[in-house]
Parts: sequence; C-alpha cells; structure tokens
Amino acid sequence: MLSWLVVASEGCSMWWAETCAPIATVAPTVEDVQTETQVLEESPKERKLLLGEGLEKHPLENRWALWFFKNDRNRAWQDNLHLVTKFETVEDFWAIHSHIKLASKLSSGCDYALFKDGIEPMWEDSRNKHGGRWLVSLAKQQHQSNLDRLWLEMLLCLIGGGL
Repeated sequence: MLSWLVVASEGCSMWWAETCAPIATVAPTVEDVQTETQVLEESPKERKLLLGEGLEKHPLENRWALWFFKNDRNRAWQDNLHLVTKFETVEDFWAIHSHIKLASKLSSGCDYALFKDGIEPMWEDSRNKHGGRWLVSLAKQQHQSNLDRLWLEMLLCLIGGGL
C-alpha cells in the first residue's frame, strides 16, 4: 500500500510514495464546522444548530499529515516545506479538504503532499527509499476541470486504503 501522495499545480508533478499562494495555516477541525452546521429536524423551516454532542467520528486506518511546498529558490528545499495539519478521522479530512485552496488554484511551483504521519515528504526519509512518483500531465483546458477531481479521488483512495 502507498504511504504518501503529492499533487502539484501546473508545471509541477503529482507523486505518490509516502504544496503559490498561501493556504490556511491551521485547518479547521470538524468541531469548528459542526458549530456552523444546521440539521433538518422536523421540517425545512425548523432547523437546529448541531453542537456536536454525541456525534461519533469515523477513524481512518492511519493518521495522515498534509504538507505544503512553495518553491522559493532563495531558500533551502526543506525550508520551503510546511506541515499544514494532521488528521485521523473521515470528518477531519472533509473539514480540511473543504477549507484549503483547490489544487488547481495553486500557483506554479507549489505542491500539496499527503503522507502517513511520521513519514517526512523527502527522499531522505528511510521509509521512502523504495518509493516512487506518478506524474500526471494535463492539458491546460483539462487542468481546472480534472485536476481537482483527480486529486480528491486519489486522496480518498489513499486514506481509504484503496491504493
């Protein structure tokens, strides 16, 4: 099973093996989202605010770390890499995914990387020794319409254990 995934904007690569505009530095948690979620109780006119009490989260098999890389040639490669957040439930994944910039909206030279927690997104990490990368090239016309869908599908396959 793969242990990491990266997708990038135009001119960059998408790689799997264990992210240029700023993105949210602290992703909202599912609790943040729940306080703003309205749930239909009896009729469309009567809505109550769901406060999150008694809700069960759905754990993933692994804890994941989302990284962002912004290529600044004046800085060391490692200094361009930033941990955005970690998540370990389905609900936290969707809260994060809903609040970060779409992959198609990243500037050239910026990447997102998703790794299992504890594995750093660099070849120097010994757990990446036998890793690799898949490169997906899209025509400019397909870039926006397909990149976001492909990125989401790959994320879901990865965190769901389908890869």
